[in-house]
Amino acid sequence: YFIPGETPDSVVMTANTGYSGQTEIRINDPLSDHIWIAFSHDVPWSFERYFKLPSTKSDYDVQFFPEGGDLTAGEKQRVAIKSIGRDGLSVPVEGYIVNSIGKRVAKVSTNKLGMGSFMIEASPNEIYTAHFSTVEGNKKSFELPVAKDSGVYAIQLLGNGNDVVYKVLTGNDGDLSDKYLFINSRGMPLGIYPVTKSMNMEMNFATAPEGILNFTLIDERGKVYSNRMWYHYSDYYDFFELDAGKEVTPRKDKTLKLLLENVSEADVAISVVSNAHTMHLPTTIGIASYIDLVSDLSGHVENPEYYFNRVNSEKREAMDNLLLTQGWSRFNVE
Repeated sequence: YFIPGETPDSVVMTANTGYSGQTEIRINDPLSDHIWIAFSHDVPWSFERYFKLPSTKSDYDVQFFPEGGDLTAGEKQRVAIKSIGRDGLSVPVEGYIVNSIGKRVAKVSTNKLGMGSFMIEASPNEIYTAHFSTVEGNKKSFELPVAKDSGVYAIQLLGNGNDVVYKVLTGNDGDLSDKYLFINSRGMPLGIYPVTKSMNMEMNFATAPEGILNFTLIDERGKVYSNRMWYHYSDYYDFFELDAGKEVTPRKDKTLKLLLENVSEADVAISVVSNAHTMHLPTTIGIASYIDLVSDLSGHVENPEYYFNRVNSEKREAMDNLLLTQGWSRFNVE
């Protein structure tokens, strides 16, 4: 290993792991914010990676993401938040929102991945301030984006299983006469609907493919006014179970039982890896989480497997907060 700024690049230091598979590297005062580590002579396997060094300061930043893009004045709207530390990783926080006269208008907290959301009906030109605190008691305040009452469009989504309801929020001068809601999955069109101010339409996606659905508000020329991503979970997460049993005998055959409920046939792939390999990985990512989630998003997704392990209402809400705080990158509707 070597630490840029502390040791010359040509000088490689060595360290050995103990019986627990762990080692300790002492870092004095590096000029760089990362460290390079590789396994010597590719043993037990080839490994080479740069790691971000955690900061000694407990500073953090909170970003706000109104649903659909812009905070719309006079409309009850969901706002997602993302809290990250100096090392780029999540920092769980909790706090509240106040208006310009100090009245509390919303309470907010994040999950362990530093993301959460709250509802607010913002007034035009009003200044709202969020006050947060970490578990360690580090308190900070941030101003929310100013709500707009003109030139603004925002898509709202609310789902229950395969059913999704949408509504388009607009400012006072919003014109939806030539606007359409275009829905696609990885560039494949799933539907296009003309929209009106009063429409609150329910759509069923039971036959839609697993993964991110992109809802886009466009006009007849293809100009984009608002984007909103939604994750569609297929039902297959609910009907399989892998039973490995409790008995483990070295150098003896092991039988795994795969249980499928209400399924006449299925294509199944299984990958077996060593715990010694997986337990030290800094983040966990699987086939489904990469193909259906990470590959379609811009920016870093911390612990993507979290959203696919034992999917429930909490995981679905966490997934929605993730998509509200991430940018769409692979497909350009225009």
